[in-house]
Amino acid sequence: MTVSTAAVLLVGAPGWAATAAGPPEAMPVAAVSLPAQVEQPSPYLPQVSCDPNPKPGVQAFEELILNTFQHGHSGGITRDCDAPGVAGGRSEHKEGRAWDWMLDGGDYADQVAGTRAVNWLLADDAVNARRLGVMYLIWNRRIWSAHDAATGWRPYDYGDPHTSHVHFSFSWAGAEKRTSWWTGKVAPTEFGPCQEFVDEPAPAYGDQVNLSPCPAPGPARSRGKLELNSAPADPAPAPLPVRAPAQLATPTPGDSRTKLSATGTGRERCPGPCRCC
Repeated sequence: MTVSTAAVLLVGAPGWAATAAGPPEAMPVAAVSLPAQVEQPSPYLPQVSCDPNPKPGVQAFEELILNTFQHGHSGGITRDCDAPGVAGGRSEHKEGRAWDWMLDGGDYADQVAGTRAVNWLLADDAVNARRLGVMYLIWNRRIWSAHDAATGWRPYDYGDPHTSHVHFSFSWAGAEKRTSWWTGKVAPTEFGPCQEFVDEPAPAYGDQVNLSPCPAPGPARSRGKLELNSAPADPAPAPLPVRAPAQLATPTPGDSRTKLSATGTGRERCPGPCRCC
């Protein structure tokens, strides 16, 4: 499916930004020659391990976006493995393969920058999202998933409306910086670490590439450990009843998220309790 710029503008940004053309500005450019072929859309691969160390592809994407669009700041890559969240507490942040781009919902320039970046990722059958290994993104009460791209944007109402930031989750190939945007070669789908039992986190994903889908984990072995079997099959399987979500305040010093300049990278860990998705 080809995602038109107009369609993304309408659902991915406030109404006042929908008609804003904005001045011509630079767009991301790959440092390698891109092949004619492109990666298959990533399947949904939820967090199954505890390894919040930032992955190289996520760090590189963070730097690419901040340096190209020159607006907003980093909300960080990592989250503590015991941090709360939606989807049964799962979050790709806890595997170092998600990033939050903080954008002020009331700032025109921030919203235009976010719209331009999202349009660029999803245009032409999401070619750039696929080259970078973007698995799904959430912004302004909407979610787009690579494995369900034909459906397009869907409502997202799971606590945090994501009006203060764009959330990007990455495939394992994208997170490990093995996709064509970085290498010039189309990457196969990587399925990441596999759980042996539903009540035990999988081992951290190492240097060995897993190209086979994981078998279903065995039954829970109750030992008082974190269970990771309560997540839905997708970050937003169906719309919930509409309610007025609480707005997130713009991050301030000391709120456990490090504000970075356009040249910084998200190598930080959360110094205190982490928030968000």
